[in-house]
Amino acid sequence: MPFYAYKDEDSQRDMLVPRPGWECNTGDDAPVVYRDGSIIDKAEFSAERAALVEQAPTLQRYIDLLLKYDPTFVMRLQKGIHLLPGGKI
Repeated sequence: MPFYAYKDEDSQRDMLVPRPGWECNTGDDAPVVYRDGSIIDKAEFSAERAALVEQAPTLQRYIDLLLKYDPTFVMRLQKGIHLLPGGKI
């Protein structure tokens, strides 16, 4: 099952729903990958999350430049804030 490193570990439950086209074992013999708000084998999740945290300052500088020098981006962002449900911008 895919987990997303940009989400907190205890907010991954919705990732356990198989999507069309996935070849997931959902039977009784399927391995346990998530229990009580924790990822069982979190080596890959932790590595990806650490990489995202490391990249955050670079991404922040890029966004700061976009906000400062790209008025079209700012207008689209403001429009999205008012039109889309939370977390979907």
